[in-house]
Amino acid sequence: MADVGATRISLCGRLSVELEGRRVELPGRQGRMLMAYLALHRDRPVRRDELVDALWPEGDAPGGGEALAPPLSRLRKALGAGVLEGRGELQLTLPDDAWVDWEVAHDAMARADAALRESDWRAAWGPAQAALAIADRGLLPGLDAPWVDERRVELAELRIQALEAVATIGARLGGSELGPAERAARAAVEAAPFRESARAALMEALAAEGNVAEALRVYEDLRTLLRDELGTTPGAALVALHERLLQADAPAASRQTVSPEPAASPAAPPPKGAELVERDREVSALSSLVDAALAGEGRVVVIEGPAGVGKTRLLAEARRRAAETGALTLFARAGELERDFPFGVVRQLFEAAVADPGARERGLAGAAAGAAQVFGAPEGDAEDASFAVLHGLFWLALNLAHERPLLLAIDDLQWCDPPSLRFVAYLVRRLEGQPILVASTVRSAEPPTDAALLSEITSDPATTSVRPGPLTETGTRELVHARLGPEADDAFCASCHEATGGNPLLLRQLLTALESDRVSPVAMHARVVRETGPRAVSGTVLRRLARLSREAVAVARGVAVLGETADLANVARLSDLDEWQVATATGALVAAEILRAEPPLGFVHPLVRDAVYHELPPGERELQHARAAAMLTEIGAPPDQVAAQLLLSPRRGEAQVVA
Repeated sequence: MADVGATRISLCGRLSVELEGRRVELPGRQGRMLMAYLALHRDRPVRRDELVDALWPEGDAPGGGEALAPPLSRLRKALGAGVLEGRGELQLTLPDDAWVDWEVAHDAMARADAALRESDWRAAWGPAQAALAIADRGLLPGLDAPWVDERRVELAELRIQALEAVATIGARLGGSELGPAERAARAAVEAAPFRESARAALMEALAAEGNVAEALRVYEDLRTLLRDELGTTPGAALVALHERLLQADAPAASRQTVSPEPAASPAAPPPKGAELVERDREVSALSSLVDAALAGEGRVVVIEGPAGVGKTRLLAEARRRAAETGALTLFARAGELERDFPFGVVRQLFEAAVADPGARERGLAGAAAGAAQVFGAPEGDAEDASFAVLHGLFWLALNLAHERPLLLAIDDLQWCDPPSLRFVAYLVRRLEGQPILVASTVRSAEPPTDAALLSEITSDPATTSVRPGPLTETGTRELVHARLGPEADDAFCASCHEATGGNPLLLRQLLTALESDRVSPVAMHARVVRETGPRAVSGTVLRRLARLSREAVAVARGVAVLGETADLANVARLSDLDEWQVATATGALVAAEILRAEPPLGFVHPLVRDAVYHELPPGERELQHARAAAMLTEIGAPPDQVAAQLLLSPRRGEAQVVA
């Protein structure tokens, strides 16, 4: 339920007023109009004649100014003493912490703009989403007046700004945010077809997805529209973006993308324990890149995707293939808990290669001497990421590659410490003509240590993106056969695929649990798969949830209790949060791949919902259902929604007594 004593006014969507936790029933259409006008102008006193014009814009108020007295009196009575002050001039008097969604949306957009100016994409994400969530509802639906129309124009402009911000941020963050980024940009273009900033946001989002040709077509569409309708041409900023994309789309510098579409499964099942299933396209791409590096054509590959999709396994395959060709393979794994240690990843990569005195002398010879301080030389500052140090590390890589081709493999690049990440970005821009392959994995859902640096690496023309997708039912069946035996029947395998969504990590966790419980892979045990799935997956999900804020945990639990029909306002009430906090927390949960990006609020997979739901202690779970039933009853929700909550509450009458 809402916080005790909370004062909340919603002007966007359904008009509602709560004063210190008390829901106010506004008296009729005129009462709603008065309340809305006073709330929108609560920063100043409002004259009575101004209120008359607001209620009767055509100047047809019966009895002139005296017509205001009855609706004003009814509104004062509904609000209670001390809320609407003044006689000749009137003003709402609300607590300092009063929540008015119109003000929250504007404040959120201001915060997002400030973060965007600093290129702090993660900090901008939550505020932009919050502004958009409020603006999407529209202002005072069902109430019409000239002053409402003026404010609706203002809200429409704010919505477009929020859509552009979401598109820009999503394009920069990449991964799972790319889809929402493109949809937001298309919505902005639909709302304002002539707006160049909206077109630019769509072009950037499409280019980030690898659809450069489609981005160029967006430019051509606008150029034609401006020429035919206005007799003008695109502005300088859009022309510059167009030129940049043209260069990026040139054959010699195109950024390749490997489709996540799985290849056909082999006819015979792989040996027990094999895990590279439906990855022929990705492995082929990695092999080509290894061969290119051997031929002296420096390359970068970023293996992107959500947790558990098999990125690390593909990186290991690249390392294996490079080692077979005689290349020197150096490996490092970035860690969330170690990203505050300067040059930690660089040390992991190179320390073994320069540990031997002779190798150290050769590796750090000449221009590479500037890197010596990183590896424990007494002079210098090991935290220094100056040009001299970066240049020295670059020459260390060249010295090693001079002896034989070099593979630098970095797992979880998104957690790389900033100095090491700066070195990778420095190296990536200088690979042309060098026998070096930089291969890394990036977990698309995790906020990176430095979003700008990571974007610089992933968007470089030399970078190839490999995006493995989930397994098909055929691939799932292969892994089930490999793990539990070829006698596993199709119904059992289909149940495993349904339970895990084809995520290889979740599937392996599920199969481990089934194997431990000695569950026979037959159709009659499909029910056991559905019961075992949450237990096998919950550990992974709950560890991910534990890294988020208290508000994010509360929102996840609220959505788990309310179900797939939950909306922002109801989750806020059940979670004892305001809608601004819910919107910000939702952005974090989407980024962590716990909630899906598309409305309505819901989990990315039923197993994820089950993990969050069953983490609630049984007594707390039942109490939350009772509170949800009471809340839904209060707001007049459909009876079936209330009944569903009552069935899971401690007593059927609980909804009447839980506050």
